Amino acid sequence: MGVWLPRERKTSEPKITPVIRVAPLGELKVFLITESELDELKRGSAASLAFNLFVFFFPIALSLLVTLLTTEIPSQRRWAMFAIFFSVSVVAAFVSLVTWLYQKRRSGDLAESIRNRMGPLQAIQELPPAAKELSDSTLDSDSKP
Repeated sequence: MGVWLPRERKTSEPKITPVIRVAPLGELKVFLITESELDELKRGSAASLAFNLFVFFFPIALSLLVTLLTTEIPSQRRWAMFAIFFSVSVVAAFVSLVTWLYQKRRSGDLAESIRNRMGPLQAIQELPPAAKELSDSTLDSDSKP
């Protein structure tokens, strides 16, 4: 008994290759960074956690404030508990907001310090290949007596 293998299909249609278009960049900047800067970028910013805590505590404080101002609470102990929870929520929201603003500025400072290493921009004009050949031949003919 033999092994049956399917025949290769012979098609008259040519293989179509996709057209790849590349848009040239106006300028490509490469920044060198240290290992510690790479680790800090990898670790990410603690700002997102602080902002999430602010988003958590601020509505709680706001709803407790509305409750304290609009509702009559007969028990002095319950009113004190609402006031304590409100105070803690306000403090936590304020601390997380300040932490978020500080961390946000700090991570921006790292990126800015890396960008500032580039120095002033220097204009470099590069001619297309055909123009280079033309300018080279013009220079050669000018230098011959």
